[in-house]
Amino acid sequence: MLSRRFIRIKVLKTLYGYLNAGGGLADLATKELMFSLHKTYELYGYFLVLPIALADYAAQQIALGKQKQRPCEEEKNPNTKFADNTFVQLLRETAPLQAWAQQEKMLWSKDVLKKLYHKILSTPYYQQYMARAERSLSEDKLLITKILEYSIEDNEDIYAWIEEQSIYWVDDIEYCLSHAIRTLKSFVSHGKNELLPDYKDKDDKEFVERLFSNAVVNYKEYRDLVDKHAKNWDVERVAFMDIVAMVAAIAEITTFANIPIKVSLNEYIEIIKYYSTPNSCNFINGVLDKIVADLQSQHKIEKTGRGLVDMQ
Repeated sequence: MLSRRFIRIKVLKTLYGYLNAGGGLADLATKELMFSLHKTYELYGYFLVLPIALADYAAQQIALGKQKQRPCEEEKNPNTKFADNTFVQLLRETAPLQAWAQQEKMLWSKDVLKKLYHKILSTPYYQQYMARAERSLSEDKLLITKILEYSIEDNEDIYAWIEEQSIYWVDDIEYCLSHAIRTLKSFVSHGKNELLPDYKDKDDKEFVERLFSNAVVNYKEYRDLVDKHAKNWDVERVAFMDIVAMVAAIAEITTFANIPIKVSLNEYIEIIKYYSTPNSCNFINGVLDKIVADLQSQHKIEKTGRGLVDMQ
């Protein structure tokens, strides 16, 4: 679930914060980085259990309506199609999801559920779903994915609550939501339904720790390289994020023999488009090209296997 690009972004942000604060204990910064990635994965889980929480809230509202002294006709004979959604039942029966939700105590705010539920009630897709007498697992599944696709993103109540729960979730909502939708769409009635793993494999987790550690330990050396090859620019006026991005790129190029140089360069240039100035891409691209040529001439870059792809 945590892609290499997402990992690079997290490393870049943590490195920026660490250096901007004047450095300090690198071990604590590494722990914070790993914890932030753990929290990202946890938010993915929260979106997976949200349909269950919504269906439970709907069932509670139905029960409350029936308990009134003078229930209206709709309360006497409620439409339980959403509360009894068969795809939600499938989620309840997905053991890994339930075990994870209990372990992490994934509980949505009742106030947030109330506001979201009443927002969903007024949507055409929900009203059309409830109006159809027939039902199927595929139809029930489609409703759940539509809720996540159309009623969560840019929902101010949900965003505000999520941001209150963890400072690490502020920038991760769309990323985690998209992966939760992808997971739900993959679920079927028969067979083993699996959650996305946090890391694709152990190499990705090692990638996080080695990249950050190398950037911190060798920061002065890498910063000197940037200053040396950016002498035609006023380095004092260069955005600090650009400096940090180049340091991270150098750390990756010199640390991971199996990652092609062009892959590393392209990744950081793409990332910086969203986190720095309009002129940053050209600046970073030009300086890093010079740095790579310098390091290659000194035989300080070693590539093997796939890492040799762009070295021919």
